[in-house]
Amino acid sequence: NIKNMLNIDIHVDVLKFSICLRNLIDNALKYSKKNIHLIIKKSDNMLTIKIQDFGAGIEKEDLDKLVNPFYRKNKNIPGFGLGLTICDKIIKSHGGSLKIQSKINQGSCFSLIFPIQNV
Repeated sequence: NIKNMLNIDIHVDVLKFSICLRNLIDNALKYSKKNIHLIIKKSDNMLTIKIQDFGAGIEKEDLDKLVNPFYRKNKNIPGFGLGLTICDKIIKSHGGSLKIQSKINQGSCFSLIFPIQNV
């Protein structure tokens, strides 16, 4: 039941933006033990889209490495280690940022933060 609809204007390359969102949601589903949460928030001139999973989590020392090309902490999960690298580049090319938070045995949260355009 949606009470307040957000009408927010962000200017993105739709194909690149959808690749980024799809990758983050796919990753959350791969690593989560149960449901994932998708949270969208607007504050000041920023839009934040959070994708949260409830999986094993990521050690603090590995968080900064996640956007490095070909870095994969868990080699048992299929992939090439390029998804987060691509997402980070797409988000930065749109003037935004990717923030990663994680707690062991509680899960991870990937936040896309974009400037809202004043048109």
